[in-house]
Amino acid sequence: MNIRIKDEFWNRYCRLVKDEMIPFQWSVLNDEADIVIEKENNSVNSPSEKSHAIENFKIAAGLAEGRHYGWVFQDSDVYKWLEAVAYSLENYPDEELLKKANDTVELIAKAQAPDGYIHTKVQIDEPEMRYKRLAEYHELYCMGHLLEAMCAFYRVTENKVALDIAVKCADHICDTFKVGGIEAAGGHEEVEVGLMKLYHLTGDKRYMDEAEFMLRVRGKSMEYYKKQAAEDPHPETLWGVARGDARYLQCDMEVTDQTAARGHAVRQVYMLEAMADLAASGDAADMRDTSERMWDDIVNRQMYITGGVGSQANGECFTEDYDLPDDTMYCESCASVAMVFYAHNMLKISPRGEYADILEKELYNTCLAGFALDGRHFFYVNPLAVDPVKIKTDKDKGHVKAVRPSWLGCACCPPNLARLMADLPEYIYTVKDDVVLSDLFIGNEAEFELKAGKLSISLSTDYPENGHIRYVLNGPAGVSFGIRIPAYADRYSLVIDSVKVLDEDTDKGSFYGKEISYKDGYVFLEGGFDNTEIELNIAVHAHIEYPHPKIKAVSGKAAVVRGPFVYCLEERDNGKGLESIGIGKAPVFADEKMEICDLPIHAIKTKGIKEDGNEAELTFIPYYAWANRGENEMRVYLKSVNQ
Repeated sequence: MNIRIKDEFWNRYCRLVKDEMIPFQWSVLNDEADIVIEKENNSVNSPSEKSHAIENFKIAAGLAEGRHYGWVFQDSDVYKWLEAVAYSLENYPDEELLKKANDTVELIAKAQAPDGYIHTKVQIDEPEMRYKRLAEYHELYCMGHLLEAMCAFYRVTENKVALDIAVKCADHICDTFKVGGIEAAGGHEEVEVGLMKLYHLTGDKRYMDEAEFMLRVRGKSMEYYKKQAAEDPHPETLWGVARGDARYLQCDMEVTDQTAARGHAVRQVYMLEAMADLAASGDAADMRDTSERMWDDIVNRQMYITGGVGSQANGECFTEDYDLPDDTMYCESCASVAMVFYAHNMLKISPRGEYADILEKELYNTCLAGFALDGRHFFYVNPLAVDPVKIKTDKDKGHVKAVRPSWLGCACCPPNLARLMADLPEYIYTVKDDVVLSDLFIGNEAEFELKAGKLSISLSTDYPENGHIRYVLNGPAGVSFGIRIPAYADRYSLVIDSVKVLDEDTDKGSFYGKEISYKDGYVFLEGGFDNTEIELNIAVHAHIEYPHPKIKAVSGKAAVVRGPFVYCLEERDNGKGLESIGIGKAPVFADEKMEICDLPIHAIKTKGIKEDGNEAELTFIPYYAWANRGENEMRVYLKSVNQ
C-alpha cells in the first residue's frame, strides 16, 4: 500500500506535524523548551514542572543519575513521539530527524532489562514493585505503546534494534501473563493493541493469542488488584483504583458480556480498538458482537456532536446514556484519537459507512481542535461551551481551559495527536482482501497490491470546501471499490465517464454492463477499471442540527453544522454573552472567507436573536479553529427560537 496525500487542507497539517509538532515535542521531552507546563486539571496534584521523559530513560540505562520524575506512564510520551516520527519519515524523509529517532531507539534498548521488561519508574525507583501494582502503575500500558512505536519504526526504517526491542518485550509479556503465571490484565488497556500490531508485523500468532488472553482475563482481574492492594507495603501511596469501582477499569464483568461503555473513556475505547482488531483478524465472534454492541451504545447514546466521548471529569469517564453536559464535559483528546482507531478497525470487520462517518467526525472536529493552528499548544479537554470568567471561579470546571496550554503535566494527548496526524494516509482507505473502501475524501494518489492485481487511485477534491470528489481508477476485474456516501449528504450523484449512474433516489445502477449498488453507506463498483473517471457530488451546506431529546443539558438548543464540520460562536466575532443568543429554526446562511492565524477559514454568517429580542449578526467558525485568538467565550449550542 502506497498513499501520498495531495490535498490543500490536509497537506498543511502533515507539514505542521513535521515542521512544528515533532520538533517542539522533542524539545519538551528533553526539557529544553522555554514553556510553562500546566496541570490538566487544577484540582489534581500532578507533576507539572518538566517532562523529564528522556532523562528517565538515561537514568534507567545507567547513563545518568537521579530519580524518576513524572507520572508512572511518562515513558509513553516518548513512545508516541517516536511513532509519530516513524510515520512522518515515511512521508517526509529527514536525515537529522532519523538520527534523533535512531539514537532514541538505542537509548530505549539500553534501558530495557535483559528479560525484556521496561518501565523507567519501577526500574529507577522501585525495582521490587515490578507488577506489584498492576492496576495503577501502567507498566503494560507503556509497553503497549512501546510495541506500537517499535513496529511502526521498524516498518518504515528497517531498524532491527527496534524490532528486537519489541519482540523481546512481547516475549517477556507472553511468558509472564498466562495461565499459571499472572492471570490478570493491566489496569489501563493498550498492551492488547500493541500485541496485535506486532502480530500483524511478524505474523507470529503467539502475540495475537496473548492479546486475546489479556482481553478475556480482564473481567477476572479485580480480585487480583484487591489482593495486591491488601499486600502493598505502602498502601497510603495507592491512588485507590485497585480498591475502587471495577467499572472504571472495565473489569466488573467479562469483556464480551459488556453492553454499555462505562468507566475511564480512553481505557474503554482502547479496549474496544483491540477487540475489533482481534475480531477482524481471527474468528472471535463474541469479540465482534461486543465491538458492534458497544459501538452502538457509544455513538448513539454517549457521544457529543463533535465526536467527543467521556462526559465526566471525575475519572475522565463515560457515565450514563444521554448524560452529556456541554460545559463540564471532559471529552479528552486521547479518547477521540482512540475512537478513530476503533472506527478504523470496525471497518475491517464490516464495510459500513457509519464507521467512516464517525472516523471523519472525530478527525475534523475534536482531533483537529486538540491542537492549536501553530502545532505547539494542546487541549486535554474539549468542551462545547466556555466562559473564561466562570471556569476560573467554578470548582466543577477546573479541567476546562479557554486557551490551549503549551504542554500539560499529564501529556498523553500531545504525542497521541501527533502520531494520529502523522499517520493520516492510513485512514483514507480500508483494505481487506480485494475490497478497497474510500473512507475519507482527502486528495491523494494511491496504489494497492491486491490478490486480484494492482489497483491505482487518483483522488482530487476541494472537500470539505465543496462536495465535488473526482477519482481516476485503474485496476483488474476481481477488485471491488467502495465509495462512502456520508450520512449527512441529503443529496448526491455519482457520474462515471460523464454518465450519471446513481443518486439519492436510487440504490442500483450500472456502467458498461456492470452493476453498481448502494449498501450500508457505500456505493460499490466492480473492476476492471481502465482510466475510469468517477465523480461524486454531495451536498455540503450549512444546516441546523438538533440534539437528541433525551440530552437534558442542551434541550431546546441547536447547533450549526456544515459537511463534516461542527461550528461554534466565539466572543471575538460576536461579543460577550453568547449564552443569551438564540438562533431561528430556519436561518439563512451565507458563506464567508476569513483568516485566523493567517490561515483561511470557512466561516458562516446568519442572523440570531439577542435576549432583548433584537436581531444579531452571527459569525460561526469551525469548532477546530476556536481558541486560536486569545481567551474568549465559545459556544456550540444556542437557544433554538422562533425567528
